[in-house]
Parts: sequence; structure tokens; C-alpha cells
Amino acid sequence: TQNHQSPDWPLSAKSGAHRLRLVLIANELNAMHSSGDGCGGCCAVLIPRAMSWASKSVGVRMSEPETPATISRRQLSPLEQGVCAWPILLIFVGGALGGACGGAAWALNTRIMSSTLSAPVRYALVIASGLGAGLLYFVGVIVLAMLFPNVFGAR
Repeated sequence: TQNHQSPDWPLSAKSGAHRLRLVLIANELNAMHSSGDGCGGCCAVLIPRAMSWASKSVGVRMSEPETPATISRRQLSPLEQGVCAWPILLIFVGGALGGACGGAAWALNTRIMSSTLSAPVRYALVIASGLGAGLLYFVGVIVLAMLFPNVFGAR
């Protein structure tokens, strides 16, 4: 759902009177959403009405809010994918806990590797996140050993 709490979303105006009108429309949207009945199509009715009024009366250009679906990432080469995946090797050492730490680091590494940072920085961050996953696994084992000493005790 969209956040209608801000009076500036997605509207803005130059003069105080026009801004007040747009704030009132935004508050009307917020009241409809806060009623607990769900959207009920209020956005489909009120936002176009506000945009039409503002563009005719004030000359304010409106734009749709950006959606995360428009963000694209570059494809990783097989070498980069392999470098990103190295923390998953924790699964062989630590089972489920190691796999969880390694999998989280793998997901983070793919985001790091597909970023626009320079190559040395990307590779350094990937190595650091893998080491961080190993450290997190080690701390997790210590915490579990302290919580369940009978399970981790010597036999």
C-alpha cells in the first residue's frame, strides 16, 4: 500500500492555497485508508482527480512514484556467481545454522556484486561478508552451547 501520511505524496503545489487544497485531498485519501475498510478504489478515484485539478489550476506537473520493479541489476558472470556463493560452504561445517549464515551472505554478495562499486571494492566486500557469516556462525554456536549445555556437552 502507498503511504498517504505525507501531504507531499505524490502532490506538490507552488502557492499556499493550492498546497492546502492538495493537502486536504491527501488527508481525504488517508482517512479512507485509515477506516479499516481497505482501499476500495479511493486511489483510483481521488489521485487522478487531484492530479487533474492541480495540472489545470496550478500548472503543477505530477509524476507517479517510482516502483522497485523498475530497478534492474546487471547479470553476473559465472565467475562472479561463484565468488558470491563461497560462503555457502559453511553448510558443510555447520549444517542448518551454517547454511543459513552462508545463504544470507550469498544473497548479500549477489547484491554487492551487481552494484556499481569498483571491482576491488566489490570483491573486498564479498570476502568481508563471507568472513562475517563465518563469525556469525561461530557466535551462534557459542550462544546455542550456552543455552543448551547438555546437547553440546562432552560424551
